Amino acid sequence: MKEDFSFELLLRDEVQHLLDSFAALMKVQAVFFAADGRILKRGRDYGNSSYCELVQHKYFHISQCIELDRTMQQKCAQSGKLICYTCHAGLNELIAPVKIYGMCAGYIVLGQVRTRSDFPSFIARDSSAQKKFLALPYIAPDEINNLENMLQVMIEYIVGRELIFYSGDLRYRKILHFLDLHFTENITLKQLARYLGCSDSSLTHYLYKTHRTSFKKLLIAKRLNEAERLWKESHNISIAETASRVGYDDYHYFSRLYRQVRGITPGQFR
Repeated sequence: MKEDFSFELLLRDEVQHLLDSFAALMKVQAVFFAADGRILKRGRDYGNSSYCELVQHKYFHISQCIELDRTMQQKCAQSGKLICYTCHAGLNELIAPVKIYGMCAGYIVLGQVRTRSDFPSFIARDSSAQKKFLALPYIAPDEINNLENMLQVMIEYIVGRELIFYSGDLRYRKILHFLDLHFTENITLKQLARYLGCSDSSLTHYLYKTHRTSFKKLLIAKRLNEAERLWKESHNISIAETASRVGYDDYHYFSRLYRQVRGITPGQFR
């Protein structure tokens, strides 16, 4: 069963402040992309550097840059990991996924930095491009890892402080989706929390505070609703078979649970 959620991704103002500060401190371009490739926030509102504008005009078309961005975003979403790569202009860029409830909600890209003191071969005779290239921030190759670590810490802070979120209750929709997929299995709260990318305690707190319920109650409700659906479709299905098909090996336990929750026996419902 494929997930099909169409909620709008929203960012709190603090995200803009973080991107602005990071861009100003590191002298890099810091951009927050949505999962579909749209730019949501840009640190210090930096656009392309004068070097990038020059090489896009003289050597590469901007469409090539856009296509590379799209390719790296797809690769990042598939791997779920930070990627460092070199663009057509000979600059280094870092892209990292931002995940909410185990789903890639977007990406943060740090770009337009150089890790070389020599020039890309295609501007070997272009003094103007060389000057603009040298004006870009330089990070030694062995220090790129530090920039990667800083980016990961920033993403963890953004996600942990819930500075990005979806309109509507996406978390609850994903919980119900998980139950739809696995209610017949011996699933646990820990498995659901891992699926959502949160701790057991935060999930328990969320369910009680927001929906006045628990994982156990949701699972029981899902299983009993499914049992009643089976009975409506077929009057010949036995209680034992029904119990087995909704995740209970002991049909006596299932019958007691059904009467406790519904107030009637399975036979009375049928």
